[in-house]
Amino acid sequence: MRMRTVALIVAGLTLSAPAAWAAPCATACKDEIKACMSQECQGLKPAARMRCKRVKCRKPLLNDCYLNLSVCGATRAHPGPTPGSGQPHPVAGGW
Repeated sequence: MRMRTVALIVAGLTLSAPAAWAAPCATACKDEIKACMSQECQGLKPAARMRCKRVKCRKPLLNDCYLNLSVCGATRAHPGPTPGSGQPHPVAGGW
C-alpha cells in the first residue's frame, strides 16, 4: 500500500512538472505545416500531396525548430524523455 501511494505521488509530480506539458516541435509546428502544405502542395493527388508535405514542409520546418525553438514557438524539441536521462525505456511485446 505504501509503494502505491509513493508511486501515485511521483506520478502526480511528474505530470504537474512544466516540462511534461511543454509543446514539442511536432505539436507546435502543426499550423505552419498546414499553411505550407496549402501553398506548396495544392492540387496534387493524395500520394504526391503526402510526399510534398513530408519533403517540402514537415522535414524542413521540424529541422529548423530543433535548431531554434522560437521558429514555431515550441518549448522543447522532442517529446518524451531524452536518451540517457535515466528513465527506463518501455519493453516491447508483452502478454
